[in-house]
Amino acid sequence: MPGPTIIFDLETRKLADEVGGWDHIARMGLACAVTLNMTAGEFHRYVEADAEALVAELQSAGLVVGFNIKRFDYTVLQPYTGVRLADLPTLDLLEHIHRALGFRLPLD
Repeated sequence: MPGPTIIFDLETRKLADEVGGWDHIARMGLACAVTLNMTAGEFHRYVEADAEALVAELQSAGLVVGFNIKRFDYTVLQPYTGVRLADLPTLDLLEHIHRALGFRLPLD
């Protein structure tokens, strides 16, 4: 039986200009993250010290859902784990919006 659908978002410790630009997303650092387990109806909050537990929750998911999660959130989180986050079952909403609109939608 597949795991739950997990909605996931994170915030970084540093901004792009503080780490040398958008080519260095992995250097931004995890400030905090939140997940919503859609099956259990439970939110979980994480800080940098909890990165291992966050990755474990994401690994338990049947599907991880987020906005720009593949290019941004996973890149920020990857230095905290040996798990290849790109292999997780993921629905990146930005990818679908980009295909539908023909351009990348900015957050603002």
